[in-house]
Amino acid sequence: MIAQKKTETVTRRPKQVRSKARMNDILNATKTLLADNNTNCLKMGDIAQVAGVTVSSIYQYFPNKGAIVKVLAQAYLDEWSEQVAARVNGITSIADIREMSLSMLNDFYHRYESDPVLQEIWIGSAHDKSFENMDLEHTRVIHELLYNAVCHFYSEESRPTLKNSILLSLHLGGSAIRLALTQSKEEGDRIMEIFIQQTLKGITGLLLAK
Repeated sequence: MIAQKKTETVTRRPKQVRSKARMNDILNATKTLLADNNTNCLKMGDIAQVAGVTVSSIYQYFPNKGAIVKVLAQAYLDEWSEQVAARVNGITSIADIREMSLSMLNDFYHRYESDPVLQEIWIGSAHDKSFENMDLEHTRVIHELLYNAVCHFYSEESRPTLKNSILLSLHLGGSAIRLALTQSKEEGDRIMEIFIQQTLKGITGLLLAK
């Protein structure tokens, strides 16, 4: 299990099965609404109606609509952390590093591309400081996972550069994805292809320097 700092957004954490089910109904209703609307249009009344609960019952779990969106965002991040942890466990050779990097970058891009809720959460909240902090904390978790999994394939001299390169690639990867999603499908795919090839070139270059 990945240890990750959580952003406190829930007023009351449910313990009973019925309460957990109600909280999940609220989260699922929010996802349904975000699939067709942006976060600015999100209203507690609409969430309550779709979830089949009262507005007052939502406030038992969440202080505001932004807190609901943050819980959804954290769920995506936790899922990604678990998946990256599983992937790096399968690295046994230098060839695996390139394959893992390629599949991970492509997967992240296509996941954003195919999930309108994910797009709205992260693109719509790009300038929200709390979301930036959440994203940064997640980047640090992924950075540590990746570096620890591959550093022994690299020379001692190249490891400081490797460490910074991984962190920079993760940061720029998020920016590249956001940029690609603002373009046409063809142009967005081209942007990501260039970014991925540049990233892989840097990884290969450090390996050759070993």
